[in-house]
Amino acid sequence: WGVGQPSLVSIDKSGKAWLFYTRGDKNGTRVVFRECDFSSLDSPVMGAEKALSVNGLRNLNGGNDFMNNADLAYDPVKDRFYSASDCHPNPTTVPDYIAGSFRVNYMNGTGLTSGYWRTTATVGIKETGEARNHNVGLARDEYGHLPQNGYITVYYTVSKTGNDSLWSYRIYEYSIKVK
Repeated sequence: WGVGQPSLVSIDKSGKAWLFYTRGDKNGTRVVFRECDFSSLDSPVMGAEKALSVNGLRNLNGGNDFMNNADLAYDPVKDRFYSASDCHPNPTTVPDYIAGSFRVNYMNGTGLTSGYWRTTATVGIKETGEARNHNVGLARDEYGHLPQNGYITVYYTVSKTGNDSLWSYRIYEYSIKVK
């Protein structure tokens, strides 16, 4: 699959940031990140790629899960990272390559490589009325931080099922109260 689905979160609102993205290769699919310093655009510094922790992620069957197609945001008040990502396994009916559910998780801000994710919500057909719910993104400010309004707003697209399925380019919204 290569590399995609980037998220950029500012650390200091002055050039230091975390760059998150999905990497899919012979070693599997995962979300990785790099610490970056863009304070001087004449000499940007890209840190080494590190794997984002998957500790605590559970699939729809209760087993361990991986993270992909994720969007991340930071809550500086609670010092938490929030993620919105596909939840597995994908449905077995056509189209079986599109997630049926997504989840919203959070983790302590210092735990990116070894921390524990806690699930805030899992959203699927029961919540949306749609069989496929995917391509999730979080409402964030210009620094990649969550708006401080007491809610996490997730944007997503949907798909119908069957051989003639095609996802729509309509964007839907789902809000979750921050605990």
